[in-house]
Amino acid sequence: MSEETSSTIILADPADLCLQIPLLAENKYIKVSSTVLCLASKVFMCMLGENSKFRESQLVGREEAQIILQDDDYDSLLTILRVIHMQTASVPFTNTVQNIYHIAVVCDKYEIAAPLLPWIQLWTSSLPDSTTTSDSLKWLFISWVFRKPAMFQRFSKHLIMATILNNGMELMTDEGEPFPDVIPDRLIAAIKACRQEILDELSTIPTREFETYCKYKSNERSVCRMREKKNECDAMCLGIILRYLISSGMWPKMEYPNSKSIRSVVDELDKVENFGSQITYFQQGIAYNQANHSECGPKGRIDSATAALMADFNGLELRAFYENEEIFFRDELPVVMSDEDYED
Repeated sequence: MSEETSSTIILADPADLCLQIPLLAENKYIKVSSTVLCLASKVFMCMLGENSKFRESQLVGREEAQIILQDDDYDSLLTILRVIHMQTASVPFTNTVQNIYHIAVVCDKYEIAAPLLPWIQLWTSSLPDSTTTSDSLKWLFISWVFRKPAMFQRFSKHLIMATILNNGMELMTDEGEPFPDVIPDRLIAAIKACRQEILDELSTIPTREFETYCKYKSNERSVCRMREKKNECDAMCLGIILRYLISSGMWPKMEYPNSKSIRSVVDELDKVENFGSQITYFQQGIAYNQANHSECGPKGRIDSATAALMADFNGLELRAFYENEEIFFRDELPVVMSDEDYED
C-alpha cells in the first residue's frame, strides 16, 4: 500500500490516476480511482472515459499516470473527492458559507453536484440565516449548483432588491460588490430584467400621483375632499410629490436612476409624508377657522400601492431555467429510515 505524505493524499488503493493541484507553496497530489471519477462526473467521464478522445484518457492505468488540475481550490476538491470515494470519515459535519461556496464552484466546473447533496443539506441546515448581500451572492450560486428551488427563490429575491447598475450597466450589489464570474450570464440577465421591471412599476406610483394633482385646475373638482381650502390642499400635496421626484432623482425623466436599488426606492417611498393635519384660514390677518386635512395627501395611496407590488414579488423560479432539461431538484430534508422500513 502506498503511504500518504503531507503533499500526497491516497483515496484509492490501488489507484490508477494521480491528480496534481499546483499551489503557491507546493504541489499537492491526490491518488484516485478514474472509474469513480467517471461515475460521479460527466466532465471526468468525457475526459477519462473509454471513448474519450482527450489525451488524459490515454494516461489512465499507466505507471505514474498523472494529470494537472489548474485553478481548483484544493481543500474543496479534496472534500468532494473524499465524498465520492466513500472516505467520509474525514469530511466535516459542519461547514461555512465560504467553504460551501468554493465546493459549489468545483462541483459546477466538473458537473459533480449530485453526490454532495446529503452533505449540502447537512451543512446548510446548521448555518444561521444570512444577513449580508455578499453572502446572498454565495447562497444564490450554491442553490443554483445544487438545484434547491426554495433557497434560490429566497436569495434571488434578496439580490434583486439589493442590486444596482454601474456606469457600464453591469449588475452590482448596493454595497458595491460585483457578481462573481461563476454566476451564469443567463441568471444575471434574469436578475437585471426582473429588477428593471419592478423599478418601472415602482416609478409609476409617484408619477401617477404627480399627474393626478397636475390635471386639476382651479375651476375643476379637486383631489381634496374637504369643504374648504381644497386648492391650497392640492397645491401642498403637489409640492410633496414634486419634492420627492426631485430628491429621488426621478425628475424630470420620471424614472429611477441606475444607482438606485429597489430596496432604497421602497425606503424612500415609505418616508413620503402628508403635509400635516390642519390648514388655518385667515380673514384680514385674523385666524378664524381650521380644517383637518390629515386624511388628504398621497401617502396612504403610495403606501398601499407599494405594499401591493412588493407582496406579489417572490423572487425567481429555479425550474424556469431548466424547463427543457431533465434535472434534479432537492429541497426536502433527507429521509430518516426506521427499523420497520427494513422489514419484509
